[in-house]
Amino acid sequence: MTVELETEDPRAALRSRSIHDRCAAARDLSRVGTPAHIEALVERAATDRSPAVRLVTAGAVADILSRYRREPHRSALDDASRAALLDSFRVVDPGQNAGLFPMLACLDTPAVFHRIATGLRDPRAGVRVGAAVGLLRLCISIVHLGDTELETSVVALFSDRRLRPDALAEVARVCGACGYSSALPVLRRIDLGGAHGEFVEEMIAVLEAGETPPTGLWVSDGRDAGEVDPSPADGSATLILGDDGATVHTAGDGFAAPVELDPARARRMHFRRVGAQEPGPAFQALGRTWFPADADAIEALVAAAVEPESLDWSVDAAGSPAAAAVVDALLPHLGVSAAEDRGAALLLQAAGRADAARSHLEAAIGKKKCPPDTWFFLGEARAASGDAHGAREAWEATVKKTRKKSLWHVAVARERLG
Repeated sequence: MTVELETEDPRAALRSRSIHDRCAAARDLSRVGTPAHIEALVERAATDRSPAVRLVTAGAVADILSRYRREPHRSALDDASRAALLDSFRVVDPGQNAGLFPMLACLDTPAVFHRIATGLRDPRAGVRVGAAVGLLRLCISIVHLGDTELETSVVALFSDRRLRPDALAEVARVCGACGYSSALPVLRRIDLGGAHGEFVEEMIAVLEAGETPPTGLWVSDGRDAGEVDPSPADGSATLILGDDGATVHTAGDGFAAPVELDPARARRMHFRRVGAQEPGPAFQALGRTWFPADADAIEALVAAAVEPESLDWSVDAAGSPAAAAVVDALLPHLGVSAAEDRGAALLLQAAGRADAARSHLEAAIGKKKCPPDTWFFLGEARAASGDAHGAREAWEATVKKTRKKSLWHVAVARERLG
């Protein structure tokens, strides 16, 4: 994937007299930087006159390190190198730049938890906020899936009398985000009052909901939780998760055979993924971080399983066993949007279930945001079932509703109307 940068040479721009250029350079390096860039970024994070530059350069260090937390890249930054970086971070004063704590978190050595916990006890509110962000970023990585020692250390913070109410609420946020259900007995006893108390109640609800095993349709973009990487090595994947197993589709590899997913080895989570506006549900298992699928993910899954241009719409079409397996796994977990009905219809027709496919198409056209090609497919299905008048109506709607008139289904609809 080609990354479009804001600067021609981020290294040079980092030394610019312009605050705008220095910030742009840091943003570029947050996406494409390597450990070789960290020294210059740390120097800016520690000494730049601009608070904005100090913060964004610290963020860039954290983002670079986020790409080196798990294999295959973690081994590229050995223990000695991590120890040297940890020592170099001492020049960053957390009182001047609370971005230090995410740097520590993404460096991810055994020593960083205690340094982050020290920040949670700081009398300065800004430092405590930075430490809370760092603690969250430390714990959400998949490298800490099943890390009971880290979970125990985080939950033990509730017993620290030096933590103020805002810091305790932030620790509760981390527990909710990371699925630390062992915190529930403590959270149910804690009495903070006010907004902090209300937030703790929210996290109790999140953790209680997370005790239910995940089901449905989930997607992974190939990134670790909290990782910033325009081109993740793992690539994207879709997971169809039912009560009796899981089916995974990975980009370029198609559908795998059903795999075992032990709920005890998965962790339910609830956090704001990179690029999202609000926190939402997630879980980690099978070496990936999974998020609920949206309509785009469903469309991609259907496109991987079905070739609409070559789909046989006859009522007695022979079904594909592969499509049948996918549709059986997927259908119980689809929502009720028009796009999901369209996707279900294509899969059902590919599986040789013409009546059910036509029913989903009829349902889709009565809903908002119906993909225009749905009308074309409905025309094909109606024609195959002997409804010539209904087919003509659907093809006319195809031409009318599709803005780009050069698309294949519009051309075919015009031929049908010819």
